[in-house]
Amino acid sequence: MKRSFSCGNYLFVNETKSHPDTGQVQRFAQKLEQVFDYLPGHEGKTVVPVFSSFSLTEPMIELLTELGIYAMALGGDTMALLNCEKIKSRS
Repeated sequence: MKRSFSCGNYLFVNETKSHPDTGQVQRFAQKLEQVFDYLPGHEGKTVVPVFSSFSLTEPMIELLTELGIYAMALGGDTMALLNCEKIKSRS
């Protein structure tokens, strides 16, 4: 896992790539399956996965959404979640 932090019952796990490709997304999704092997002290928390980059293509956002991973990219002056409503509606 590249970056993680927890807040209450949530464990946020982030992967950041400057030039992302679908293979990197797939590998991140596979790592998420073993997140508690890497971070056993957080077992039982709800994992909130985030994949971030300066920009993400629409097909990349669709793939991340299918995998249940939040897509974050530069939106104006700040980073923005690009598929937040779609992910939330899956719950």
